[in-house]
Amino acid sequence: SVEFISDNIRKFGYLPDEFTGGKISYASVIHPDDFHRVSSDVMQHTEEGHTGFTQEYRIITKDGNISHIHDRTWIRRDENGAATHYQGVILDITKRKLAEERLKMNEARLESLLRISQYKTENVKELLDYALSEAIKLTGSRIGYIYYYNEGSKQFTLNTWSEGVMKECSVTKPETLYHLDKTGVWGEAVRQHRPIIINDFQSPNPLKKGYPEGHVELFRFLTVPVIIEGAIVAVTGVANKSSDYDNADARQLMLLMDSVWNIADRKKAEEELRKAKAWAEERSQAAEAANRAKSEFLANMSHEIRTPMNAVIGFADLLSSTINDESGKKHLKAIQSAGNNLLTIINDILDLSKIEAGRMDLNYESVKIRSLVEEIRSIFYLKTSEKAIDFITDISADIPEYLLLDGVRLRQILLNLIGNAVKFTENGEVKISACVGANNYSPLRCDLIITVEDTGIGISPEFQDKIFGAFRQADGQSTRKYGGTGLGLVITKRLVEMMNGVITVKSEQGKGAAFEIIFRDIKISEVSGKACILKPEVKNPEFEPATILIADDSELNRTLIRAYLNNSRFRIIEAEDGEQAVSLAIQEKPDMILMDIRMPIMDGREAATAIRKAGLSIPMIAITTSVLAQEQEQIRQLFDGYLSKPVRKPDLLAEIAKFLKSEQHESENTAENTEENPVSQKTVQHKPEIISRLETEFAPLWKDACEKRVMNDIRQFAEKMIAFAEEYDIEKLSIFGNNLMTCCRSFDIKQIEKLLLSYPKLVGQLTYPPAPLPEREGEK
Repeated sequence: SVEFISDNIRKFGYLPDEFTGGKISYASVIHPDDFHRVSSDVMQHTEEGHTGFTQEYRIITKDGNISHIHDRTWIRRDENGAATHYQGVILDITKRKLAEERLKMNEARLESLLRISQYKTENVKELLDYALSEAIKLTGSRIGYIYYYNEGSKQFTLNTWSEGVMKECSVTKPETLYHLDKTGVWGEAVRQHRPIIINDFQSPNPLKKGYPEGHVELFRFLTVPVIIEGAIVAVTGVANKSSDYDNADARQLMLLMDSVWNIADRKKAEEELRKAKAWAEERSQAAEAANRAKSEFLANMSHEIRTPMNAVIGFADLLSSTINDESGKKHLKAIQSAGNNLLTIINDILDLSKIEAGRMDLNYESVKIRSLVEEIRSIFYLKTSEKAIDFITDISADIPEYLLLDGVRLRQILLNLIGNAVKFTENGEVKISACVGANNYSPLRCDLIITVEDTGIGISPEFQDKIFGAFRQADGQSTRKYGGTGLGLVITKRLVEMMNGVITVKSEQGKGAAFEIIFRDIKISEVSGKACILKPEVKNPEFEPATILIADDSELNRTLIRAYLNNSRFRIIEAEDGEQAVSLAIQEKPDMILMDIRMPIMDGREAATAIRKAGLSIPMIAITTSVLAQEQEQIRQLFDGYLSKPVRKPDLLAEIAKFLKSEQHESENTAENTEENPVSQKTVQHKPEIISRLETEFAPLWKDACEKRVMNDIRQFAEKMIAFAEEYDIEKLSIFGNNLMTCCRSFDIKQIEKLLLSYPKLVGQLTYPPAPLPEREGEK
């Protein structure tokens, strides 16, 4: 019984006389979970003869709450040591205990966060699964869940239930997607924007909507919203703690999940970054594969098209010296012209493919803009004259003499633009102008502005952007009327951009067009590029006896090369693939090998490597269709010589002459011997007149053509030579003039130079002393 208790007991809701009057025993207010420990301690200390002890335990207050107390008890004993009564002082330590519990929970939460942050996973769902298990441990719960929440659609999407839930759940078709309106108490965390605690879930509750049959049985329940930057992104719930949930549980769960969400966001960002990197790597590999495929396509296209073109153009060249009747010559010229036109189209397609595959290389050199523009003007002189349109050039005086550019590609750009201007202009004029733009780079650099204008059919505004697309021509430009593939402008635009430039167009339909190119930051060169000086080359050499191995899988190509070498004292052996070539090279030890690169079983490069490994030092000339600079360079490093298809006879003989002994003779195209091309009776009868006219009329024309290198002058020389040859029935001069005209039409500068050099010897065969070569700059 309680004899005395102080009035301070009122703070726990009790009155002193409730204890002293026997209405309430002190033992009854001790928390049931602590009672056994407290009573055992009292008995132990009493039996062991102690005079006092301390305890900490919980009591139930009058209103049902829990308070923590510190109890200091003294045991009063009689003279025999028997306990007679107990005196004590109790101190309310609830605040301290709650602080300690909060500290412990904070420590537990931080430890959970540490474990979560260190959890090895690259998947956000797996991370949240693990975080849920930590939340269950932290709150002392048995089960839990995490649902994503979308404030826009007001929908919950299940991320995960805790591990044991599905074992106890017997719901037939568990839902994973809920609308907020269809949720019960667990949706209140969203509706009220705060934690919801229910410690007697089995009792009726106005917030509950019940749960489906077979659902895990719930006794106590806590759900909290996960709020990030003011928006609810998820809800987390735990249930069936052995004791009641309180605000501390809710606070710890919210703090934990807020931190977890930050970790999850980081993981999500890392996951997205990994996916982006993987996607980028996949795209990179796909791009590399595409580039490889494009390169392979280029190689295959070049091989499959140039190989038959090699035969068409090559055999046509051979036939030019054997066909004498006018009808046959006309048909042959048609074949040669069509072949050259087709080769131009093929080159355009391959150029575009190289650009798109990133395999087009630029070779910068010193370019004289004035000379280049004059050369372009001369190329189109005849065409503009035929159409009676004016060709105007306007080159500003302030343009430096030499600029560092890719001369070949700049020439290609201008040929495309001027070619279109001439093609689409029926009357009026075509004008090309060039000037230097203002810049702030340095005195050694400038901007180059080139404008090509015409008074032709023009381009409609809606089509001005489309003309730079592949295979596109402006509205009204009939392909049947004007021809062309529609590749010229797209190639031009890509080449301009590769050379750090931009191209724009201004036009009105029916009023012509103006294309402007601006090349930025061009280096001014003080040194000119290599002078294009005509130099004597080997012509139709007479070789000493030798064995040549031709390795090519195309029978047509082998036949063509045999025909080219027909009049030479060569023994020809043939291989259809690289493996046969290696075998024949080892067995026959030829004096030279002409090797195609793309062959079955073993390609030319592999065969050349095998021949070198066999210790043979035979000169090898590669015959290739390659259009890629890098591949061409690799081939040049492996082989002694290099020829591109279609192969011309003079080029083949000149390349062979570098390695096999020979004596120089006249070119087959221009200086056939008298037995093969007998002089006609008409030529003999008018010989004095012929010699006189060659000296007075044609020597000056030839000299001007060599010195000025103006295409119009060369064409006029060829045209007059053809007419002169027909007038006096001089077959050699007719062949020479027609060959020169063909080269002018195809703009074959190299062959033009060779033909001009052969002219004095050709005239010499008509007993006319060869005229001296005109002096060129740098030659004496």
